[in-house]
Amino acid sequence: MISERTADVDGTPVRWLEQGTGLPVVLVHGIPTSPTLWRHVLPQLTGLRVLAFEMTGYGESIPAGRDRDISVGAQADRLNAWLAQLGIERAVLVGHDLGGGVGHIAAVREPQRCAGLLITNGIAYDSWPIPSVKVMRAAAPLLAMLPAIALKPALNVADGTVLPVASVLWCTGFRPDTGWIEVSGALDPTGAPLHDKGAAPVPGLHWMGLPWQTRLNSSIIDGVDRDARRTAKRTRAGVSRRHV
Repeated sequence: MISERTADVDGTPVRWLEQGTGLPVVLVHGIPTSPTLWRHVLPQLTGLRVLAFEMTGYGESIPAGRDRDISVGAQADRLNAWLAQLGIERAVLVGHDLGGGVGHIAAVREPQRCAGLLITNGIAYDSWPIPSVKVMRAAAPLLAMLPAIALKPALNVADGTVLPVASVLWCTGFRPDTGWIEVSGALDPTGAPLHDKGAAPVPGLHWMGLPWQTRLNSSIIDGVDRDARRTAKRTRAGVSRRHV
């Protein structure tokens, strides 16, 4: 049975999923996911103590990431400190994507704690930051250039919350699920997103990561960077036309 657990590790709340007993196996997710990434893997791992670690600043630990170091190195140190606090002296580390880099660094810094290391599609050396993250970092200064009117409340959430945003970017991923989206004019009768190269007919709404959004690999991390640049440029131009 899978249980959700939390602990305070050197002043940082840490969350993870855990099941079973035996040799500890730690699963570390990538960006921008959470331990839920391993939901189909966990039931297959029997006879082991499996712990799906949630990195600070991801999943339900997003609030904990504010004003804390969430770099790859810091995540690795936090992972080792968490294992030490749980009294786990040896564990097999399994990392995917960003989690692969975290697991690699954790193993190098405390090799005596690593009983094995498995990395799948992991970052290493100059493969991090990935292109799309570089684009987001480059676009960050644009927020400071937005006129005040662009930051007035514009998005009404189902629970009554009003968020001060000028645009909404929906990042869907490889297998988009739009069944929960209730925005008039955003979807066609079949539930597929309406868009022109990512721009929805709804003002201020943009899609990212759709299959064939502009080309074959638009829906995977390897190809989304070009679409991200186009969307950032289009969003900035739209704000300029409306408010400058």
